[in-house]
Amino acid sequence: MSIFRKRIAAAVLSFAFIFGIGDVAVFVKGNFTLKDIKVRIFDNTKNILIDKETDDYGLGMDIFLSVLIYQETDLENVYTVTVEGFGKGRDNEAEGTVEDYKIKESREIKLYTRDPIYIPFILKYPCTEETNYTVTVTQKDTGKKLTKTIKSPHGFCYFN
Repeated sequence: MSIFRKRIAAAVLSFAFIFGIGDVAVFVKGNFTLKDIKVRIFDNTKNILIDKETDDYGLGMDIFLSVLIYQETDLENVYTVTVEGFGKGRDNEAEGTVEDYKIKESREIKLYTRDPIYIPFILKYPCTEETNYTVTVTQKDTGKKLTKTIKSPHGFCYFN
């Protein structure tokens, strides 16, 4: 870091101290955390969230996935949140081939506060034995990315 940049940083910190801005993280634009991913089922026949499948075939259900983001500043930041899901298809005697489950959804969100916020997604219910979801959060200004992959607790339509 150049001497000029060090002096600017020291001046900013001094300003914050002198004028009583207690949290210097206000000046840091790029710090954020992908805190949590929750997966539930959306029963679209009753318009409610549930924790257990109501139909063995996946009828009337979607996946409700929510992503918890926390930023360490009160400055305005824009994020792109992308969810990608994949599950391997299979052959089934009764129904034939079940295709691979592939889905990709994105949302842009603008945050103005340090308060954690959940970003919701409603995704097609997977009829695969195992489905993984990868969530990527990208901060628009800095290009900083955080990625997390989880295994869904839901899926697999039971064909007889």
